[in-house]
Amino acid sequence: MLKTNFYKAISYVKHITKTDKKVNEPVFWIFLDDVRISENEKFIRFLPKCYKSEVGIVFRSLNKKNIYKKYKLLAKICKFKNIPFLVSDSPLLAKALGAKGVHFSKTIKNTKKNNNLLYSCSFHG
Repeated sequence: MLKTNFYKAISYVKHITKTDKKVNEPVFWIFLDDVRISENEKFIRFLPKCYKSEVGIVFRSLNKKNIYKKYKLLAKICKFKNIPFLVSDSPLLAKALGAKGVHFSKTIKNTKKNNNLLYSCSFHG
């Protein structure tokens, strides 16, 4: 039942964001952090396999301790399920994990650009 509702939500988001241009990026991004979803691994395993990149995940963490080890496991699961993922605030970590890109929080002001990565940023207006 929950997976059915998940697919309905994805379908609805696709419908309201419909465009004439072909977009190869996910329409629905899920932000994972330790505060909102405590068991990230279980959550990602629950998601269905993506065939058309409908869903993407942004890994972010306030606790920078052991972040590489934790994200490496999550990245492995995402790659198995064909779910694109972004890493928060660290282009070097994103490249090391094979992430699709980097999501910058409002605290990041400058960084070096890497043409192989997708970039996104927070916008609070």
